[in-house]
Amino acid sequence: MWRIVTQSLATGEALTRRHIISDSQCKRCCAAPETLERLFFGCHYVQAIWRGSPVSHTAFFNPHLPFEDKFRLILQCCTDTRQDHITRQIPLWMLWHIWKSRNLLVYQRKGSNWQDDVQKAITDSYEWIPLQRDTQRRSLNDRSGQG
Repeated sequence: MWRIVTQSLATGEALTRRHIISDSQCKRCCAAPETLERLFFGCHYVQAIWRGSPVSHTAFFNPHLPFEDKFRLILQCCTDTRQDHITRQIPLWMLWHIWKSRNLLVYQRKGSNWQDDVQKAITDSYEWIPLQRDTQRRSLNDRSGQG
């Protein structure tokens, strides 16, 4: 998340700008340079991921909406108290699995299935919440001298 916010994620566009690689094309579709927008919202592969996710939003598919606005929607979903804790975590895990899937393709030349990426993000969300609560509980016990 920090690398996304600071625009320091090693996308094709960023690596080309830094003269590390010469080809900035999206490795999935080869239709355009790999920008943050293309990587997380614009490529046909990630659009399938968002459409298949329980947190899909029509704004994610609007090519005229800036990346920053789409990212803001992700953060709003994470803080929306009308949603349960798991649903609030899913968008973050979706971003993570999009990035992991991209790296698997770029560095190991292994494709992945968008349905698997969606399922992994949902599974990670379910696994994260109990772990987070456990950690918070231990931290509170440690502070109160009960740990």
